[in-house]
Amino acid sequence: MILFVSKSMPCKDYNDGTMFLDFKLENNKISETDCIAVDGGYTLFINQFIEKCEEKGININDNNFIYPIQKQIYQVLT
Repeated sequence: MILFVSKSMPCKDYNDGTMFLDFKLENNKISETDCIAVDGGYTLFINQFIEKCEEKGININDNNFIYPIQKQIYQVLT
């Protein structure tokens, strides 16, 4: 497991997705067999990331990502 942590930036200029793309994981930091766990704030940026990877010759798709499952209101966790 590898954690990437972004520098603290003003929220008015940067959001989670922008900082995710700024990690530049497509620059030899990801392969086609990797799985990236992201929370719901990043899902709008996954397609942009996949396009950046394709430009670098890295063949990934939505199957390379795992997202948390949202619990329904009043649903018991057990």
